[in-house]
Amino acid sequence: MAELKHKISRYTPFVVALIYAAITLYCVCFHEVWVDEAQVWMLCKYLNPIELFRHLTNEGHPFTFYLLVMPLSKTLNDIFYMHLLCWFSCVISVFLLWKYSPFSNFLKTVITLSAPFLYFFPVIARSYSIVPVLILILCVLYKKQQSHPFLYGIIILLLTNTHIIMGMFCFILSLYFVYDNIYLPYKKDGAINKKCLYSAFIMLFGGIILVLTLCGTINSNIYIGIQNGTLVDRIFRVILFFIYNTIDSFYIHHHINYFNAAFATAFLLWLILFILLNVVLYKKQKRLFFLLFVSLIFQLYVYVESYSQLIFPTRIFCFYMILLYCFWRLLEDEKQLSSSNNKFIEIILSFFFILTFFGGIKAYVSDIKLPYSGSKQIAGFIIKNIDLNKAKIFTNTIDQTLAVNYYLDNYSNIYWVKTGKKYKYIIWSKDIVGTLPSSFWKLYFDKIRKYDKTSELYALILHTPFESLYGIEEEWKDFEPVYINANTMETFENFILFKYKG
Repeated sequence: MAELKHKISRYTPFVVALIYAAITLYCVCFHEVWVDEAQVWMLCKYLNPIELFRHLTNEGHPFTFYLLVMPLSKTLNDIFYMHLLCWFSCVISVFLLWKYSPFSNFLKTVITLSAPFLYFFPVIARSYSIVPVLILILCVLYKKQQSHPFLYGIIILLLTNTHIIMGMFCFILSLYFVYDNIYLPYKKDGAINKKCLYSAFIMLFGGIILVLTLCGTINSNIYIGIQNGTLVDRIFRVILFFIYNTIDSFYIHHHINYFNAAFATAFLLWLILFILLNVVLYKKQKRLFFLLFVSLIFQLYVYVESYSQLIFPTRIFCFYMILLYCFWRLLEDEKQLSSSNNKFIEIILSFFFILTFFGGIKAYVSDIKLPYSGSKQIAGFIIKNIDLNKAKIFTNTIDQTLAVNYYLDNYSNIYWVKTGKKYKYIIWSKDIVGTLPSSFWKLYFDKIRKYDKTSELYALILHTPFESLYGIEEEWKDFEPVYINANTMETFENFILFKYKG
């Protein structure tokens, strides 16, 4: 019987990872490209490494994810491979969780089915998707950092450069590494482990790259550094969205002013569980508490100063991974905690992750039933119904329409009204303007008609479900609406395609 249990436990991580891979891949196959995903792919496809590194300051993201995507974009012509990269990294994460973590099978199951692992990390192809695998590798390597210092240092370098919100977490881990493996041994016997010293320089190099990459981002990227409202307003918004987005991100974006008793209860429960988790860490291991607390404060600071309007679930769930790291480390020390303490901690952690279930399942099912973005729909219509050799399609919202550009890339790219030229990717400058009225488009196309008498002219504009279509025919009387899409998950990537009658 004992031998049978051993065999079952031995193969469980593989079986769970395979089941998880099948469940999440099913949703990945339905997921449609949206602007942020398209931007990464198009940048890696059309820029060389030096050009890309220079552009990252404008992008506001460090290099790690782009480094992984670039070989795919240069050799393959389908963004699906980028989605597979993110999906596969999550499959590896689940395997590591089940193979090496000190958690009970119940807690492992809860984590595996939670929103970040069920949907947001494996399906939404962003740099955040590789955060789980890097953090869990650090969990596995922690007790082996002296024997594998270079690998430990490289993982921290890569994790540092996934996103700015991981910077403080990696900085503190680097300090702990230097203290434990260089300072203490030197203080004890005057010896320095050269391998650990070189590893520390690798971590330092990762931090320097992060700073050099992003030091000019706020002045370069129009969407980063926007500070709507007072400091108190921004702090309140950030905290509200930070918690609610873990419960149901789509609800809070659509009903932010609508009081819901169930959500208020979930909000309070989240706060209670979070406080309990921090109290446990503070009492048991203050070093881990400091790591968790400072990492959270830094992440919230970044949101308040730079991302108060863009608090996506994928970013928030990166903090959940830091939380996992801390409690993995805590529970790994079996001598420190009694069995009853372990169970108490696991119960709190389980409920904390269970709170994300509804939002994760809702997002998973919605992405299968609904288009994520209207980009594929309208690009498909254009390819089937418009001769792009005889037509020119213009847009003024190049950020929201970039995914359309990706789907049309093998045929023809969209023109940007600002330059009158086709564009491949976005430069997040102040030249990006909002929706323009029909009167602008008429004047703009009238000017084009002076030197282009034959091309069919189209305007691709945004339409959100919140806007009424009443009176649109009168407002756009000089244009013919040829396609309208709606009912997508990403509400700000719905479009109307107008054909100019002149």
